[in-house]
Amino acid sequence: AETTEPERNPLPYQQPEEPIRLADLANFLKKPIDTFFQRRLQVHFEELENDDTDNENFDLNGLDRWRLDSELIRDGVIKAVSEEELHERLEATLDRMARRGDLGMGITEHRLRTELAGRLPDLHQRYRAALADWPEAISEPLQFEYQYQNGTGSVEVVDLIDNLRSNPDGHLCRLVVAGSSLLSGSGGSKKVRYANLMRDWVIHLAGQLTDQPFETLILAREEKRTFPLPRMEPEQARQHLEAILAYWMEATTRTLPIHCEAGFAWITSYYQSKKYRGDDERARSEAEQAYTTALERDTGYLRAAFDSPEALLASGEFEALLHQLYLPLWEAEQGTSAAEQIEGEA
Repeated sequence: AETTEPERNPLPYQQPEEPIRLADLANFLKKPIDTFFQRRLQVHFEELENDDTDNENFDLNGLDRWRLDSELIRDGVIKAVSEEELHERLEATLDRMARRGDLGMGITEHRLRTELAGRLPDLHQRYRAALADWPEAISEPLQFEYQYQNGTGSVEVVDLIDNLRSNPDGHLCRLVVAGSSLLSGSGGSKKVRYANLMRDWVIHLAGQLTDQPFETLILAREEKRTFPLPRMEPEQARQHLEAILAYWMEATTRTLPIHCEAGFAWITSYYQSKKYRGDDERARSEAEQAYTTALERDTGYLRAAFDSPEALLASGEFEALLHQLYLPLWEAEQGTSAAEQIEGEA
């Protein structure tokens, strides 16, 4: 089958002329297969839609809603020091949006105002509580530089880490409001959208290699949800980061048979599900289902590499890759180790 062609003949590794950034590693983790086509073959398929869409039934499309949400957070939630000021700022921002024609008319405008502003007092409370825990803003971003080398070659990462605050003990916290939705589904069956945590996760790993204790606090836009990423042993963070770097290098030479949503579908089924924990076959079928869904929305990269779930899983590398690339984030987010989860069942 054509789908296995890239595995048989990986291309030689070419060191990037410029250092890469942490965002490059995050994009790789979100879309590992795209990395080969974009970085190596310079193939760019059209993006069909923005990832940040919350497919809820609004008159605004997901991208417009996301843009308005972000503006309300930036001008209201982040700047207001009291609840009273928050409401004044939200009103002023909504008025500005209405004058621009972003909210429609009449009943639509009224409904959108209510919906857009509805979740924000809760977010504001969580934000103010975090500021109280981390009272000192760090004005200068931290410089991060890392040189990685293995038998294949080398790659250098250079970036700045911002949004930092500190507490009286001098510990650092990167405090961010999530850029996009972190939960999907409705009611009690909401699933974490791990792909949307990738950027903050990679920065969190880098932060462990600076010389101060470093944690990350991600405030979800969804109500009452906060994702803390705790401090790690620098050595452990280094191992995780180097695994990502090694596979990033490999992903520029061939299409790796791994996919983010399918990988996390496997992990959450195998390690997290009460009913199917430790059930390998069930985890595989969840991963296949997630990949099938992804193929339906594919802009071209996935079909060009692995045009079916069977093709993705055929080489047998899928599970090894997800354990290297995705399990560490799941363990950090869950505050547990995979081994403990499985032993707990035994």
